[in-house]
Amino acid sequence: MTLDELTEFFRAVAPAASALNASIKLDFGEAGCIVIDATNDPVSVSNDSAQVDTTIHANLERFGRMLNGELKGDMEFLMGRLTMEGDLITGMKVTSLLNRAG
Repeated sequence: MTLDELTEFFRAVAPAASALNASIKLDFGEAGCIVIDATNDPVSVSNDSAQVDTTIHANLERFGRMLNGELKGDMEFLMGRLTMEGDLITGMKVTSLLNRAG
């Protein structure tokens, strides 16, 4: 999956993200980032870096494979391929959102 494809995916599931009531950045390093701001209504999704409550660092290709069900997020986290900064509870809510949307 490309960054544009992932951004469109998150725009499609943005209404379900309103329950997060937080801002999240998916940081894919040099490939870019996706910022989901669920602190406002409607939820916004952009590729502009911003200060957020929780940042999830991942490899873009591996993250796409997680969404496709090829990889398990919990295993990626345990193996250190998926890392998180900030509010752990918000990170867990993101996982729940992905499970419902994917």
